[in-house]
Amino acid sequence: MVDVLLNGKLIENYRIIAVLGRGGMGTVYKAFDEELQREVVLKMMNIRFLEDMAFVRQFRKEGISQARLKHPNIVDVHALRESKLGMFIVMEYIPGQTLAAQIRESGPIPWQQALILFDYILKGIEHAHEKGVVHRDIKPGNIMLSNDGSVKVSDFGIARMNHDPRITNTGFSGGTLAYSSPEQLKNLKLADERSDVYSLGITFYEALTGTLPFKEGLSAHEIQQEIFSGKFLSPRRKIPELPKALARVILQAIRKKPEKRFQSVREMRQALAAIQPTTVMEDITDFSRKIRSSPRFSTRVSRRLLIVICSLVLIAIGWAMDAHISFMNFFQLSAGETRSLSVNSDPDNAFVYLNGNILGVTPIWDREIAFADSAHIRIEKHNYFTRDTTIALAADSTMTINFQLQAERRSKRRSQRRISSTAERKGSLQVRTIPSGAEIWLAGKKLPGKQSPALIPDLLPGDYQVNLRRTGYQAFSDIVTVKNGIQAELAVNLQSRRGDVSILVLPYGSIYIDGKLCKENTHSAYQTTLSPGHYTVRATHPMYGSWEKRITVVAGRQLELAADFNRTFDVRIIAFDENEKPLMGDVFIDGQPSEYSTPVKMPLRFGSHKIEVRRKGYRLVDGEKVISLEDDLVAPLRFVLERMPVR
Repeated sequence: MVDVLLNGKLIENYRIIAVLGRGGMGTVYKAFDEELQREVVLKMMNIRFLEDMAFVRQFRKEGISQARLKHPNIVDVHALRESKLGMFIVMEYIPGQTLAAQIRESGPIPWQQALILFDYILKGIEHAHEKGVVHRDIKPGNIMLSNDGSVKVSDFGIARMNHDPRITNTGFSGGTLAYSSPEQLKNLKLADERSDVYSLGITFYEALTGTLPFKEGLSAHEIQQEIFSGKFLSPRRKIPELPKALARVILQAIRKKPEKRFQSVREMRQALAAIQPTTVMEDITDFSRKIRSSPRFSTRVSRRLLIVICSLVLIAIGWAMDAHISFMNFFQLSAGETRSLSVNSDPDNAFVYLNGNILGVTPIWDREIAFADSAHIRIEKHNYFTRDTTIALAADSTMTINFQLQAERRSKRRSQRRISSTAERKGSLQVRTIPSGAEIWLAGKKLPGKQSPALIPDLLPGDYQVNLRRTGYQAFSDIVTVKNGIQAELAVNLQSRRGDVSILVLPYGSIYIDGKLCKENTHSAYQTTLSPGHYTVRATHPMYGSWEKRITVVAGRQLELAADFNRTFDVRIIAFDENEKPLMGDVFIDGQPSEYSTPVKMPLRFGSHKIEVRRKGYRLVDGEKVISLEDDLVAPLRFVLERMPVR
């Protein structure tokens, strides 16, 4: 009934338009910000939780956590507000639908298109993890597909409101049951980044197959047992045309034990990035090997069949590329300015890669591409030398690139066959860093004279520990797998040996560091990197005052600060005369008289305040007190006044 009464009402400067969703913990509204003239979403906590201070603190904490996340694939939080109806979070409004609605309406998403969608989702979650935020409730219903083509993850632990009619939580409050990892079901405190990896795996499974990896009609208890001890069917059992490599990634993400999964979202994203539509060739090759192994199958027939299969695969790949690129364009148009690119080769049917991701098969005409000011183009064709180049395009420009491919000489291929078996078993490693000039250590030994970028040839197949070191930057370490006859690549953006600082002011305010204005009247988190050392941070609000804090920045660590001027604290103030007898005096806050007299328990806003007690004929012994309110004061503020001599 309250929801109906609020329709059309004004809460602060937000006009309620409609109810988007309801749940036991609160209601989600579509509203119009009359001050900034834009549509927004209000997530308002249920009024019955107003007296539950633990819930209020958690609601505020989670709102602040998501407000720190500024990424094109994460729904933006504009503000955290309090009203007579309770606390509410103001969020970006996304015109479009959820991934859950897309699956319900259209069924499984073609895997070539899904790879692009997955990459955007993983980028958003990876950013959250880098900021120390674990989502804990990843599911198709929390992934927004905007009408403008963007993909955004929402509800970082603050929603848990919208009830999923298919699966109930049975009292479980740590996310949605079907997408929750085994350790999350045991104890929410055990949920870390790997739990999000599990939820991503279930979400991707549903996007690819249109169903969850459970039998239809299971109760909540039965689903929970399946999560703990059941065996999930490969998504290929439901959609046979899925590449084996993609199925392996999904199944690894939803392993029961966290240590068996991908250990980070970045690791999972890299595994998916390695899957291109050419992986269809691998599956067809496996099939052709089985056919050729049949005793009834002649060599001549097998060759003819392989030619037919390869032709069909090439056509299928071309179709896949078109679908892949169309979907990519659909979801990337909002990412930035677009450029039109055409790529031709002589001969045709060469694979083209853009920034390491497959673009299509030549000829490619007038392909709308979203990227930065420059991009790397690589073109490959069997029995021809690889060609690559770096191009620069202005916004809204058009470019055509023509490649003349040079065939590998037969004599060279014959000589390669005569190479010793030891040489055939070797691979190489290409190391690149931003910035360049990093020392390279391989298997614990420094490579003399080798600095990035560098090619390390003649490596036997296996796993190698690679360490990169550069003055002024954090050391980097990773395990790289080298395979037979393949050049492995390691590209690293080295992190400066500085400290990250994030400062958020609510509802808004100006931010100063060592007296220098960094951001004026902002409601978004201000993020910067600083050299190790001590700094003074100050936040000001035009009506609510100021807050100041001395901070220490440590190299390689992130410091997060929140100045929430919406908060108030109860402060007790008492006064005594020189004989330790209680005394009544007038309380002054920041030089202005208040309506309170000692002894008193009075509310004060977050921030720095100057407090003094005055009484005619008396003076303060120790002068005014300066306090910085960030939490409730345990002890009262004690003032001593002494009688002034009569003249």
